[in-house]
Amino acid sequence: VQYFTSRGYAFCFSNYTGSSAHGKEYREALRGNFGIVDRDDVIETVQYLANSGQIDGSRVGIEGASSGGYCVLQCLTQYPDVFAGGISMCGVSDLKTLDEETHKLELHYLQTLLAFDGKTEEGKMKLFRERSPLYHAHRINSPLLLIHGDADTVVPIAQSEEIKKEVERNGGDVKMVVLKGEGHMFRQADNLKLALVECEKWWRKTLL
Repeated sequence: VQYFTSRGYAFCFSNYTGSSAHGKEYREALRGNFGIVDRDDVIETVQYLANSGQIDGSRVGIEGASSGGYCVLQCLTQYPDVFAGGISMCGVSDLKTLDEETHKLELHYLQTLLAFDGKTEEGKMKLFRERSPLYHAHRINSPLLLIHGDADTVVPIAQSEEIKKEVERNGGDVKMVVLKGEGHMFRQADNLKLALVECEKWWRKTLL
């Protein structure tokens, strides 16, 4: 945060529905609503800050990693005119593919987040498609930076590669930075530095 605030950027964390620190009911409210309430909470945060005069609503960027990266892509596809730019780090673009390819620990995680109980296979496939940014990538208007480790087993790098192809196919502004030998939620010092520098360059381009 200091890296950005010391360079003149305003910085806001959105503790959206499904996050911790507000009790069990708040955390579990994401169940069945993944990709909807978390996304909309971010949009309402931006609207509040802009309407109250605390920020310039025409120069807002959105950034997130992992499920936060998924939230970035959801916001950019479902609210294409809100953000001047976006950065998705190790983010999810296709929920069905993730459900099939993620590591064993989180293999059935999405079944709870999407509330699959009692749904037919057709209903499940419909949900996967509705909540996957990949299938709505044509709506992305904002410049998009993707950062992903090539050794990520939680959210495989194909999740970023595929949405990059779709944005490019539709003439969008997209760049992808691949962190060599990096897994999920970056840990190597050189990669952390590279990601931070690339993010600041992106915000200088899109917000300033």
